[in-house]
Amino acid sequence: MTVISSLDLPVALIARTRLEDAGIPCFLANECLVGMDWMYANMLCGVDLRVPAPLAQQALDLLSSDALACIDHTPDEESAASCEPICQ
Repeated sequence: MTVISSLDLPVALIARTRLEDAGIPCFLANECLVGMDWMYANMLCGVDLRVPAPLAQQALDLLSSDALACIDHTPDEESAASCEPICQ
């Protein structure tokens, strides 16, 4: 389940590290493509941080307690359509 989407790879990497530190298994979808050329992030609507569904709420709680709180934690149709981060 996707818990955050970010156009900024370094922010997504920090979020992944935070979850891994807490023992929550996760991975970044599209990490390699965006890592090769950051302009792919626009085409792919960013990098998705994914966790197992039963741990999604725990991951969201952990990330919302951080400085990462400005990242869109709930991908919906409107934010996916615009591919814009909520916090600027």
